[in-house]
Amino acid sequence: MRGGTRRHGKGWGWFFSAPDPATGKRRFYSRNGFPTKKAAQEALSAELARFHNGAFVEPSKLTVEAFLLEQWLPAVEGRLRSSTRANYRTNLQVHIIPALGALKLQRLTAPRIASFYSELLADGRRDGKGLAPKTVRNNVSSILTKLCLTDRARAIMTAREAGLTD
Repeated sequence: MRGGTRRHGKGWGWFFSAPDPATGKRRFYSRNGFPTKKAAQEALSAELARFHNGAFVEPSKLTVEAFLLEQWLPAVEGRLRSSTRANYRTNLQVHIIPALGALKLQRLTAPRIASFYSELLADGRRDGKGLAPKTVRNNVSSILTKLCLTDRARAIMTAREAGLTD
């Protein structure tokens, strides 16, 4: 594995390359936009640690909505009762997709999910009132828990392990 930091415009960036476990070919990864060289080096160290621990997430443009409707839901539909399937679709379309659907899956973090739960509790109903905590826990939270979307790295890794992403 090779890597380092470099000047990029007015800021700094990091880069590293490593063999792809699936193909054996060398893959290059980089990120720019750090104000100082030290910040880029610290970010590189953190990414390399994630890479070695198996928690590194490759860049992806997959949105939460695309993942839920095109990959996750079709994969689990066959194992669900028709009533559960209908409840999942309703909760996805009414609550989750309008609030989180446009986000890239990699941008979905535990604090963002916690904020989403707070929004539902405050004004999640169609009439502007808040949903009951039990409703959030039983309906919306249960779907996100089944997805293991407590953080973006786990979401991507779970999807890959299940063969749901490229």
